[in-house]
Amino acid sequence: MAGIVVNAHADQIVTGANLSAEARAEIEQIKPKSTFETQNLPPAPDYGSPDSWVALPDKKDSADFAPSNTKYPESQANSSADVFFIYPTTLSNARDNWNVPIDDTASVQDIDDIMVFCASAFNAAAKVYVPRYRQANLYAFFDDKTTSGIKALDLAYRDVERAFLYYIKFYNKGRLFILAGHSQGSI
Repeated sequence: MAGIVVNAHADQIVTGANLSAEARAEIEQIKPKSTFETQNLPPAPDYGSPDSWVALPDKKDSADFAPSNTKYPESQANSSADVFFIYPTTLSNARDNWNVPIDDTASVQDIDDIMVFCASAFNAAAKVYVPRYRQANLYAFFDDKTTSGIKALDLAYRDVERAFLYYIKFYNKGRLFILAGHSQGSI
């Protein structure tokens, strides 16, 4: 199964199988050097540790951002609902692995920057929970020659699933919640 991405200019679906030769050459530059099976898997996140979460309601993080002139200031402490948000693919050139370690310096910075524009949109109405996960390299969406891309996406999904189950058991306390995601995070 090939990954898909929507070409916003032509409203056409592009898969690894129907990339132009030029696009294929460009995307091949981010292909991991090994197969999924031979990579050094990054350690699994420990969702009992705040370090395995990008955002938690009682943690100072970039999902707390609110513009100074907004009518809707950050008010997670008083919220009656939660948002469990999964961020998009942030690092596309990590060629050493099919999955990016959650403590990868460049990825951590990219994710923090994205939270200001994505997850912070919910902080006036809900408590924001954003787990770190071993996101799949962008190439996983275009890998139509092996099963490495599918396996990388599956690993990322399993991290998100474990984080969600941890959230339900230890954080949710029966509150209403919204699942939200962007790009890889919406898969």
